Order: sequence, then C-alpha cells, then structure tokens
Amino acid sequence: MTAVEGSGYAGSRSLTYQIVGTPIARAKVEGLENKEYSGTEEDVRQSGYTLTLGDKTLTESRDGGKTGDYTVSYAGAARSEERRVGK
Repeated sequence: MTAVEGSGYAGSRSLTYQIVGTPIARAKVEGLENKEYSGTEEDVRQSGYTLTLGDKTLTESRDGGKTGDYTVSYAGAARSEERRVGK
C-alpha cells in the first residue's frame, strides 16, 4: 500500500495476505439425470440441476469464469467437474 499524494499521509507498507474460498466439494447437487454416453459430450451434458452451498444457490458461469459461481467441464463419459470461480 502506498499513500496517495495530497492525502496527508506518507510512505508505503508491504503486507502478505491470502484470498480463500469455500470448497465447492461441500455443495449439494440436485436434479442430475442418468445419461447414456454414445461418443459426444452432448450425450452427457446436464441441464436443470441445482447447486447449493449453505443457503445460496450457485450460478453456472457461461463466459469462461468471468461471472457466475462455478464452471463445468466434462472429463470423460462418467464424470463432470465443477470448479469454483473466485468470489
């Protein structure tokens, strides 16, 4: 941090801090359907499901993680991954 010129303060100070989030592994998922995989990601893509964390309903990012609470990627036929977007 550095004092703004004209603020009446002088100097600077360095500090270390860490930004931490709540692990998405604690999220509750409802509304997933069994899907049959026949070769494409579209076969297994889910819709109509809800992720909640505590009392907050999370929203999926539709712009690569710039907004929303999580992104979804499909890692093979039997698994999907949710990743927390920094907030």
